[in-house]
Amino acid sequence: MDLQAICAHFEQTCADFQVPDRRIQAEKNMVQFRSTPNLLPVCKYILEHTEKPDVKFHVLLSLKESAAREYALHPRQEIHALREWLLNYAITRFDHLPTYVRNSVLYPIAVIVKRGSLEESAEEKQAFLSRVTDLLNGDKKQSQIALCLFAALLDEFSSTRASAVGLPYDFHVKSRQLFEEGELRHIFQVVYHVLQHFMNTKEYLQDALSSELLITAMSVAQKAVDWEFLTPEENALSGSFRTNQEERRTSQPGYFPASWKEFIVRPDVIDLFFQLNSTFRDEGRLGDSARHCLTDLAAVHGPVFHVADPNGHVIKDQAGRVLEDTNALRAYIGHFLKRFLTVLTDFLPRFDSEVEMGLASELICITSVCKRIIFTHPLRVIAGVPEFLPFLHELGTLTIKCYRRTGCDDEDWSSCTQEEGDDLLDVWADLVEKAEIYTEEQTALQSTGAKAGNDFDFPNFMKFLTDVAFHVFDAYVEMRLEVAKQAVEDDADDDMVKDEYMYEEQLVSAAIIGRLDPRKPLEKLQALVDDRLGRIRKVFEGAEHADDLAWLQEHLHWLALFSGHLLAYGGTGEKREIPRSLLALSMASAENADPVVKLALTLLYALDVVSVNPNSPSFSLCSPLLCETLLWFIERWSQTYLFLPAEELHTHSLMRAFGRDGGGPAVLDGIMNMLEKNFDMWPGQEDLLMQIVSLLSTFSKVPGIRNALVLSDRFQKLIVFFLGSLSKLTATVHSPLIENIAIIATHASDPEIRARYFHSISNAIDTRLLSIIQNPTFVQSHQTPDTIELVISTMEMYSGLALAADEANTKQVFTAVAKHFDVFVQLLELYRNTTEVEKYILQVFANLIRCQSFEELTPEDCERLYSSVLSVLQTYAKNTVGRKRSVNTGEEDEMFEDLSCILDILSQLMASQYEGITWAEILEKRKAKGGTDVADVIFYGINVVIPLITDDMLKFPELCRDYISLISHLIRYFPDRLPVLPPPLLAGLVRSLESGMHNPMIEVARSAFEAITSLALFVWDEPAHGGVSMEFLHPHLNKFLQKTLEMFLFLEFDAGLMEAAGEALFALVVARGAFYDLLTQHLLAQQTSAALAQRLRNALSLLNAGISETARDQAAGGILRVARLEGCIATAGGRLWLTAYRKRLEAFLVNVRGFLRVK
Repeated sequence: MDLQAICAHFEQTCADFQVPDRRIQAEKNMVQFRSTPNLLPVCKYILEHTEKPDVKFHVLLSLKESAAREYALHPRQEIHALREWLLNYAITRFDHLPTYVRNSVLYPIAVIVKRGSLEESAEEKQAFLSRVTDLLNGDKKQSQIALCLFAALLDEFSSTRASAVGLPYDFHVKSRQLFEEGELRHIFQVVYHVLQHFMNTKEYLQDALSSELLITAMSVAQKAVDWEFLTPEENALSGSFRTNQEERRTSQPGYFPASWKEFIVRPDVIDLFFQLNSTFRDEGRLGDSARHCLTDLAAVHGPVFHVADPNGHVIKDQAGRVLEDTNALRAYIGHFLKRFLTVLTDFLPRFDSEVEMGLASELICITSVCKRIIFTHPLRVIAGVPEFLPFLHELGTLTIKCYRRTGCDDEDWSSCTQEEGDDLLDVWADLVEKAEIYTEEQTALQSTGAKAGNDFDFPNFMKFLTDVAFHVFDAYVEMRLEVAKQAVEDDADDDMVKDEYMYEEQLVSAAIIGRLDPRKPLEKLQALVDDRLGRIRKVFEGAEHADDLAWLQEHLHWLALFSGHLLAYGGTGEKREIPRSLLALSMASAENADPVVKLALTLLYALDVVSVNPNSPSFSLCSPLLCETLLWFIERWSQTYLFLPAEELHTHSLMRAFGRDGGGPAVLDGIMNMLEKNFDMWPGQEDLLMQIVSLLSTFSKVPGIRNALVLSDRFQKLIVFFLGSLSKLTATVHSPLIENIAIIATHASDPEIRARYFHSISNAIDTRLLSIIQNPTFVQSHQTPDTIELVISTMEMYSGLALAADEANTKQVFTAVAKHFDVFVQLLELYRNTTEVEKYILQVFANLIRCQSFEELTPEDCERLYSSVLSVLQTYAKNTVGRKRSVNTGEEDEMFEDLSCILDILSQLMASQYEGITWAEILEKRKAKGGTDVADVIFYGINVVIPLITDDMLKFPELCRDYISLISHLIRYFPDRLPVLPPPLLAGLVRSLESGMHNPMIEVARSAFEAITSLALFVWDEPAHGGVSMEFLHPHLNKFLQKTLEMFLFLEFDAGLMEAAGEALFALVVARGAFYDLLTQHLLAQQTSAALAQRLRNALSLLNAGISETARDQAAGGILRVARLEGCIATAGGRLWLTAYRKRLEAFLVNVRGFLRVK
């Protein structure tokens, strides 16, 4: 081997990296070099003979990779000699190597250490660790090398920064575990003493190298304190499921095992890092590292505070919970808070006097520490610490100051203070919730006759918390109003995201805080609403100038948001309970002075004030955003308060104002009146109109309100108004508006009222349709934009009507839509070149089939639907002849909505006919053909649509999801038809399922595995074949089996697929047992290590036994035949039956996945 020539060639390769035209070839040459056998001596030779830094850097990268790969090929003495040579190389050439090259020398050493961690004895590992530690007793250059090597070791053994050097996953986990119990503790202790020495001697002030030493020591300390320790539950399997690195983190910040107690739970450790923070507060990296360490130390928890017996075993209570050493934890938190209070008292005055981003890092650290303290530790522990209330006092002061600084001239600083204030707001909300939970726990304890806990002075704590909570709530409200006013005055662009969504977390937190003692917050909001609304009224009446109107309306918008969150919980659907603190306040208030009632009535009145005649002079002053927000308030509030039933316990004032037998009907009529006004005012404001639709949707889901609506003359007039105004509204509003009106109308208890309402709705839509198609110029003008818009909006209305169908109104809805089936087909043919119109016509059929209760339809109705769907498919097939679709990056799923509709129609049609019945019943149903065989309709559609869908199209999530769903339904309900499919079509189906297995959308992947399960179980179930050979499916099942096994053993996948993929594997093994045996034999033959091969063989034996035992169970046949139709064994009654197999599968993966996968 000509080492000199190799060195020269390597140097040229590195030089070529700098030449754009040669870079690709250089990369190929580098890959080839790194794959060279016996590379270690080559790398060593190049390092000894080159003087070029970039060459050294690249050869060190190659050395790191080859050191792990060739470790077992060299005697241990040679590896140790190489490790020592590299260490000496870094020390002796310290002054001649750039920092990045010098550090790169240390990473191969770290890889060598890690590679030998499971093989070397404790004495050997300790000897090398002592060798490195001894360097700290040498000169500063040696000390720097030692600290940098510690940093490299921490990186190499960590869960997120380890090198990908071809080591099995369980090796990474086991070596990391040993490192945590050995070297990591030693490194932390050594670095602690180094930092302590620096602080005692001030040696870091001597020269640049001393300063660099301190920075490196702080970096190592930060990595150690921030370490993600393995938890007892973590293993090679759980650690390798996630595809996202952040999701892979299973440990919590501040979690330390019991063995670290003497290293981390010490006052002197806390003192040192607070001293470092104080000394280097303004020193960039040093200050950042010190602050980061403090943040981690604030959250120290876990086994370090568990109570253990003399043998080190944790002690548990009668309920099986691990006992925690509360006194030790309180002592730790108390000492930490004592030191942290000095930081707060030092920071707050500077926070008042300085406006600069230089304080941002300190503020962020303080906020992070506060979050860690409150979020990590139980209230019963931290509230018993004497320093806790003083800490909360300073925390409250800081929160208020943050919000008061928001809006200052420095935009970056203003943004920072607002973000940190919002984080602290979340802290206060969490603290309030913990206090409420603690109260409930103590009440429950007392109800059992047991003595309540005496963890801390709870009444005094609640008194303090209640007082501070209002000031925090007040500060947030004032900040938000001030920012809103500034934005209006500065004419700032509105955010695309609505305020109620953008700031939802903060609004919820503020509401939680405000509800702790709601009287003052309600009075605060009431006063502000009265003031802003009064001034807006004066402007509308001409009694006040309009200069301030914009920000007054913006304030009222925000006050409605505050009020909605404070008065009622979020969510949709059935009525939600009144927050207990608000109910208690209402009960304690005089009937005519109930703040809960007063604020709601004022905001209802506010909507009336700003809802004016569009022809009046004041209309130009109105704000659609304010009207929309007030309507949002009504929607949220009404679910809790409107039409309170008399039989439930509520206060007299609430019942009189909003109850079913009190003021509820009058309030509802008033709301109807305001809805009509706003429809008339804002026909072009889509967001506001959709808010009205959302309000109607909420009303349709609350039985008390819905029943009152259909009896209301005002609602009947409103429907007439809506239907008469449809032409003024944007098309997107038509479908949901019709849907919700129809739901309300068709659920009236009186048949006569129900029929009257529904007739008026359907008649209005029919009239609109007929006015279009009976227009003498329709055929000539059908392609004009106005006509297209009319057709689309009308189809939207029929879609909305179809979506309103349920068991109670199926017949009515079907009849109303079905009478125009022929017209819809004709329109589909007419608009064959306008896919946008096509899509809306197809959606009518898709929605109708999806929402119909077919058992309520007559055979004639079903025949009419099937024949019409067939006509639709035939027309669509003609329309798509010669149609070309371009698939370009950046295009949206909307391009393929017509295809998605066809796929949905076919899937829903299959599900509607065959879902929930047995295979024998399916066959019987298919034999009983009517005029139009639904199976023929389905397969006609499949032959039409599947050839239109290319592999490129399946990159679009929505289309892919619908396509896999169709294939899944096809395999479940028509597996016996697969032999008659054209081979290219069948191959396309199989290829799509294979792609679906690895789709990033878990819904798609799960559906693909369920389809594979159904297919495999059909092949297994020979009596279902009807004498037809299924041998043509065997190669496809073999491929599915191979791919499923490969995924389980070698690939990253979402843990949410464990059940679906596990069932698919079971079904495939049952169906293709012989091929499974071949696969496992091949897998065993691939193992180069006899020990690993035996381990794999033993694990496979246990798994195979689990599969065999489960398949031989007497219940197997019945369960699997049901599962074939459902695509899921668990839902077919086999969850418990399959438990033993699932446990064996998981044990198998835990055992072998780690060493089969490599990183």
